[in-house]
Amino acid sequence: MTTERQSPRLGLTIGTKLAAISIVISMAAVCIAAVLAGYSSNEALKRAAFERLTAVRELKAQQIEGYFSQVENELNFIAESASLKEHLQQLRRGVVYLKTSDELITSLSQENLTKYYFEDFLKRYEMESGSTADDTLIDKLLPQDPLAIFLQNQYIVDPRLVNEAQFETYFGSAFSKLDQPLSEFQNRFGFYDVFLIEPDDGRIVYSVEREIDFGTSLFDGPHSNTNLARAVTAAMAARPGQVIFADFDPYVPSFDAPAAFAALPVYDGPIPIGVLAVQLPLSGINAIMTSNEAWSDVGLGESGEAYLVGRDKLLRNQSRFLIEDREEYLKLIGEVGLSSSIIDQIERTNSSVGLQEVDTIGTRAALAGSTGTEIFPDYRNVEVLSSYRPLELSGLEWVIMSEIDREEALRDADQLIDRLILVASIVLAIAIYASYLFSISLTRPLRLLSGSAARLTAGELNEPIKVQTSDEIGELAQNFEALRLSIIQSLEEVENQKSMLETTVAARTTELNEASAQLQLALSKMSNGIYMLDADMNYVLANERYTEMLALPTRLVEPGQPEEEVIRWHAENGDYGLGDTEQLIRTRLEALNEGHSSNVVLNTTTGRTIEIRTTPISGGGLVGVVTDITTIKRNEAELLTQNENLKKIQSDLAFSEQRISKIIEASPVGIVSIDRKGMIETFSSSAEEIFGYYASDVIGKNIKILMETHVAVEHDLYLERRIHGASSTVVGQSRIVNAVRKDGSVFKLEARVEEVQVGEEIFYIGLVEDITERLELERQAEEAREQAERANEAKSAFLANMSHELRTPMNAIIGYSEMLAEDAEDGGLEDMLGDLNKITNAGKHLLSLINDVLDLSKIEAGKMDLFLEDFAVKDIAKDVASTALSLIEKNANELVLDIDQELDTMHGDVTKVRQIFFNLISNAAKFTKEGKITLSANAASISNKPAIRFAVTDTGIGIPEDKLGHIFSEFSQADESTTRDYGGTGLGLALVKRFCEMMGGSIRVESTIGEGSSFIITLPIRVEKQHQGLEEEARISESKSGQSPPDLDAETGSSEPAEDFSARNTVLVIDDEASARELLKKRLETEGCSVLLAKNGAEGLALAAKHMPALITLDVMMPGMDGWTVLRRLKADNNLKDIPVVMISMVGDKAMSYSLGAVESLQKPVDRDKLSSLVKKYASSGQKMALVVEDDPAARETMARTLQGDGWEVDEAENGKIALEKTEQQEFSLILLDLMMPVMDGFEFLERLRSSEYPSANCPIIIVTAMELNTEDRKRLQTSVSDVIQKSGGDVEGVLGEILSLVHR
Repeated sequence: MTTERQSPRLGLTIGTKLAAISIVISMAAVCIAAVLAGYSSNEALKRAAFERLTAVRELKAQQIEGYFSQVENELNFIAESASLKEHLQQLRRGVVYLKTSDELITSLSQENLTKYYFEDFLKRYEMESGSTADDTLIDKLLPQDPLAIFLQNQYIVDPRLVNEAQFETYFGSAFSKLDQPLSEFQNRFGFYDVFLIEPDDGRIVYSVEREIDFGTSLFDGPHSNTNLARAVTAAMAARPGQVIFADFDPYVPSFDAPAAFAALPVYDGPIPIGVLAVQLPLSGINAIMTSNEAWSDVGLGESGEAYLVGRDKLLRNQSRFLIEDREEYLKLIGEVGLSSSIIDQIERTNSSVGLQEVDTIGTRAALAGSTGTEIFPDYRNVEVLSSYRPLELSGLEWVIMSEIDREEALRDADQLIDRLILVASIVLAIAIYASYLFSISLTRPLRLLSGSAARLTAGELNEPIKVQTSDEIGELAQNFEALRLSIIQSLEEVENQKSMLETTVAARTTELNEASAQLQLALSKMSNGIYMLDADMNYVLANERYTEMLALPTRLVEPGQPEEEVIRWHAENGDYGLGDTEQLIRTRLEALNEGHSSNVVLNTTTGRTIEIRTTPISGGGLVGVVTDITTIKRNEAELLTQNENLKKIQSDLAFSEQRISKIIEASPVGIVSIDRKGMIETFSSSAEEIFGYYASDVIGKNIKILMETHVAVEHDLYLERRIHGASSTVVGQSRIVNAVRKDGSVFKLEARVEEVQVGEEIFYIGLVEDITERLELERQAEEAREQAERANEAKSAFLANMSHELRTPMNAIIGYSEMLAEDAEDGGLEDMLGDLNKITNAGKHLLSLINDVLDLSKIEAGKMDLFLEDFAVKDIAKDVASTALSLIEKNANELVLDIDQELDTMHGDVTKVRQIFFNLISNAAKFTKEGKITLSANAASISNKPAIRFAVTDTGIGIPEDKLGHIFSEFSQADESTTRDYGGTGLGLALVKRFCEMMGGSIRVESTIGEGSSFIITLPIRVEKQHQGLEEEARISESKSGQSPPDLDAETGSSEPAEDFSARNTVLVIDDEASARELLKKRLETEGCSVLLAKNGAEGLALAAKHMPALITLDVMMPGMDGWTVLRRLKADNNLKDIPVVMISMVGDKAMSYSLGAVESLQKPVDRDKLSSLVKKYASSGQKMALVVEDDPAARETMARTLQGDGWEVDEAENGKIALEKTEQQEFSLILLDLMMPVMDGFEFLERLRSSEYPSANCPIIIVTAMELNTEDRKRLQTSVSDVIQKSGGDVEGVLGEILSLVHR
């Protein structure tokens, strides 16, 4: 056979390919070497540039941080100057003086200031800022308070006015003395301005530059929303030495130029007296960051710069590019996309500070706290190398950036790359020539080898292959020769293998027969019966399991046996059921011959259930599989039984659901259920009545249709975020909400929502009830209660007013009767003296009745309080017994004290306890004759707490049992005959009962007609006021009580130097009234106490912390921080909470008189002896001229005659206006003053007299009044008091006695 040789297609020769490959490899090597060299050089230059930028960054960061540290040090140095503190205190006193000056400003000064703002300031503002201002801006900047207007007129509008003498004394001298040192301080450090701010209302009381912020309040003035105001506010709350910095922000007084401030609190000891603030110069920061415009000197080249960026991503110093090439800079930032308004402002002000936004990769990283180097586009969108880090400045979030243009930094690397390209080109040319020579030497032996290979392909196997080289081509020629010899050998071996193949086929046939036998064995081991029939329905095979399951004889299923015999066997055994055997056989055979799959179930006589499944085989025949399904059938039967049981359960469940549905429908409360999406699922009939919807109208709709719109919009979001089982203000809570009916009307609904989980499903059930009628009833009840309260208040007010009106004539009755009695005694008219004494005694009895009525009215009006203290039970019993002795002896009675000796002290209101005992003993003495009255006391308990049981028992007439329920009612006695026979008003027992209940106790009575009565009182050993303890009050947030700075002229006084005080005998007196402080100080010093004085709460807290006194007396009513606020802070301080505190409130007649400037107070009717003693005490020994100011002629005449009897010359005035006119012309030694008068009352008279320069301005004044001071009276007298607590029955002497008892305890 001839093989036709095909010529290969010509392509690139091997030589050409080798040359190409060599050239490519050479080019790749040269390029890689050039790239690596260029990259290494580029990286080296970048590293050097970054190191240089980092060095510049650290240098500038140290300079900036050092600058701010220097500012802190200088501010602290100046703030510690004693001269500064002295002058600041004088400025503060000057401010107080100016505030109280009359006619501080005139209409002319207001007009001058307005003219200055609208002309001078407006013109300069528009020139400096480059923007146009309107009248609205000036109106906002104009100060409104008189003091700011006055100061700006004095120091800004017309500085010549500052030489006015009186002004110079209080304010101007301090101001002028501060000018030189603070101006030098400003110039030395280049500050734009230096400020001093007083702490009371944040007013700028000194400024070097005197811009329009001078004199204004930074709390509520026109500049209260500036960064200076924020810095000063923070400084006032800062610790000593802590400097507060405020970042750059446009500042209107500096014509909208960016301004930054530093503020430091100034302390005088522990007390803050003001704030020192400076306006930082932008030029100083610019000089540091621009190196005085010598960027190249610090290594920043032609395009580098260092700059600062704040938290708002705006520049904090001038951009280099704006300084060097303004037009190019404006062009670049315009291309970047900066807004035209900002560009205009930069162009107008020639400043980028606070205007140029720097939102770059570096600034974002540095503001996030990172330090690093990176390449990115800068704020001009020019790619730069940058080194950045955050600065460590207190209160300022600034970062520093040191950058240079990438083009300049890597300029040398670009030149090196050009040289590398030239060298690479030369090397590449040499490599191409060498590759050509190499390919020629390599391809010559390959062409010889190619010819030999062509002959081998043509079948010419006899010619050897001869190529003689020592390289891989020679080795290839040897392989071709070996291949030729191998082909020859292979042809010989093919013939030998043909005979061997036939032998192998025979062996494989034997192995196949063995595999068939193994298959038969596997069938026999299967759990199912298997058989196979051929197309004639004769058996081909059947395994043993098949015959076992059907109990078939083996002979019936041997190969070649017909299936008909097996069917016959089953039919005869009854496996197919009853019927004609032949007919059953034919039916079965016909079914098999149809060639369809079938499934037959047989119930064998052994009780087994057998399933036979047959499947036809292509080409004829079938395969059958026999399975024992006895167990499966048994399980099916059980399942059917269970199914029946389940149907019964479902029926019961449906009945239960129906019953629950009936219950829901019958419920008077509406029931609504929703799913997790808010869709209504249940809507009861009661809900239909409430909302006006039928259930069919709303089921399947969102619950929001029943809600108001503003609630509905949030409902779905609430359901989505609701976490099952989490606490909620809705789920599990009863709430009153607004709901919407079908007609759109809104009504009040009480709803309770519960969350229910059934399986994986969660739904909500709401119980709803229309409470419109209920709320209306509650409203009516509340109105009725308020009406009752108003009626009760009106009654109390009526009683209080009547008490006052009754006291006025009583003053005349008792006064005149005493005067007549005195005249009768002097004139020897003994027969008239008894009658006059009866008049006096009757008047005093009527006065006692008036006082009882007043006490009742105070209790009912809620104005009666408890004054709690410790006292000995035995001592108070003896005291009352001594006082009541005359009443006891009047009816020849005997008083017995039976006090348990183990009883020690009781903590309660001693005045009220004494009055309780006195009233009960007085009653017993009145209704007992020649009998015995016993006052007993022994231990008891109230609600398991220690108490004392007091009893006043008599052997008098007794009280009928049916009258026992009425005797404690006001104006009530046992019966009318009691009043006729024994007198009395029925107020005593009512007051006793009220006092017992106020102290948490009770009173009851046991009585037998003809044998006597026993009044039994039970009081707790420690009486508590009906409000929370002071320790709990101390925890109230101080934000509620407010904090006030100390008074400007606060003083600390003591009888000895502070360092010599003995804490055991030291008393701290905190009171804003100097007279009250001095009164307590003198009385305490006479008892050997060392006294510390504080004018306000803040100073008192500081002194308490420093000296730890043995006792603190605390006035309730003080301006700023009142007594209760001070007490809370004392009790909240672990070091001070155990110091005893005595609360003092001089709000009664006598104490209020002191606050008005009076030296003493008398209660009407006036006691003539006490009046005489007071006159001798306070009147001078020289001139004895007195003025009686009283509208009631009788009272006026009584007091005048009393004074005249002591040798006084008396002038009279029927109201305050006339009295004021008299004091203007005459100097009086003493003034007796009533408070309630027509035309001008005593309050106004006192205020005007004390603030005047009249000859009698400092005259001693004794208040003579019958009135009870109310809240409005107190507000008129002490406008700065926020709260007043009155202690009924307390007076100055009582308070002092309490203080001394505590100190010496």
